[in-house]
Amino acid sequence: MMRVIGVMGGGERSTPEVCRLAYRTGYLIAREGWVLLNGGLPVGVMEAAARGAKEGGGLTVGIPAGKESRGGFQVHRHSHSHRDGRCS
Repeated sequence: MMRVIGVMGGGERSTPEVCRLAYRTGYLIAREGWVLLNGGLPVGVMEAAARGAKEGGGLTVGIPAGKESRGGFQVHRHSHSHRDGRCS
């Protein structure tokens, strides 16, 4: 059975420490062979956790809400790049 683990958290206001924890959580999820589920936006906790999962060799599922989603969902290997360095 495939395990899917959701990581939720702040966006633009996420602190560097929270982003480091999200990155590490995403990385560990991937190393366990689990799938990371989050909001799919390239910012804050979502970006950091997905980047960690990608660098851990994992699969991410991003389900953006609001106008970004256009009613659909995405399943992808993480490809976001962090734009403002907040979570580095």
